[in-house]
Amino acid sequence: MVHNLGSGSSGNALLICAGDATLLIDCGIPRTRLKRVMADASFGFDRLAAVAISHEHGDHVSALDMLPLAGSALVGTPGTLAALGHLGRAGEAINPGAETRIGPFLLRPLAVSHDASEPCGYSIGVHGRRITVMTDLGRPPEDVAEVLANSHLIVLEANYDQHMLAAGPYPHHLKQRIVSGNGHLSNVQCGDLLAAALAGTAIRPVIWLAHLSKTNTRPDVAERVVEQRLARAGIDLAAAAMMRTGGNVWRGEPGSARHVRPVQLSLGF
Repeated sequence: MVHNLGSGSSGNALLICAGDATLLIDCGIPRTRLKRVMADASFGFDRLAAVAISHEHGDHVSALDMLPLAGSALVGTPGTLAALGHLGRAGEAINPGAETRIGPFLLRPLAVSHDASEPCGYSIGVHGRRITVMTDLGRPPEDVAEVLANSHLIVLEANYDQHMLAAGPYPHHLKQRIVSGNGHLSNVQCGDLLAAALAGTAIRPVIWLAHLSKTNTRPDVAERVVEQRLARAGIDLAAAAMMRTGGNVWRGEPGSARHVRPVQLSLGF
């Protein structure tokens, strides 16, 4: 089972539960929210196998010091762990493209382009299923098509709508940072990356749109644009925007589609 605990500039965290082990991807949500989640036994924070950090920005790590890391691995790229001051100490460094197994989870960092020390996404294999998470990337990576095509849940950034950003209140330098190759992925870029990767795949993945800007897009806009880009490629899949304060849950169901019969999956978590 996968829980969205928060997505966006106000904080990001994704919890994957597999049997008697849990994996947390990032921990940047407000401390009060994390405290409530940790107090709920159903989330399994007492069974935390690892915390995997995508990069060192505050909206991904602000609550790191609250986590019960004793007996748990802190995972990140060498650059991310160095930026956090954990390289060679409590952290377990993994180079992009390499894999490491922690409990039932097989983690593979995916290099992305963002204005951080060595940012990454993650592709996680667990019980025969694959979950791929990529947020904070300024341009579509060139080498992730196969990973996405073999994923059952895809969490991918759809940060902004070009027209809303251009007409919006942000200063020019911030707009330039967002659209740069080290900034964020637009709704159109997200849809085109998915369309290119998923063409011809037999898997009908669930698609969660992550890290939506509160100012420069809306959930309905991001969903519509991504679904339109997929439809242009003949892919009839729905996309669901992740809620900023969490709440999205995936229990292993196949992706929703209107005209394509989905493959029936059993997650076995």
